[in-house]
Amino acid sequence: MFFKAYINTNGILTAKVPTQYYDKQVTISIHEHASESSSQWEQISKILNNVNALAIKPMTHQEIMSATHSFRESQ
Repeated sequence: MFFKAYINTNGILTAKVPTQYYDKQVTISIHEHASESSSQWEQISKILNNVNALAIKPMTHQEIMSATHSFRESQ
């Protein structure tokens, strides 16, 4: 089972756990994580860079809707 936890500047770990673990001894494994928001932005940037590399012609909202409508009719 995985939990997200916070460790403050005094080294105290804070985590919300299910009641089944109350008054029990458990083993904790710590893995550092990059900031989720920055990690997500990095992934989005990579995806957008790949899209830019495809050199797909930009389309307006109306052009996209028209193409989608035409595709549906052809099926």
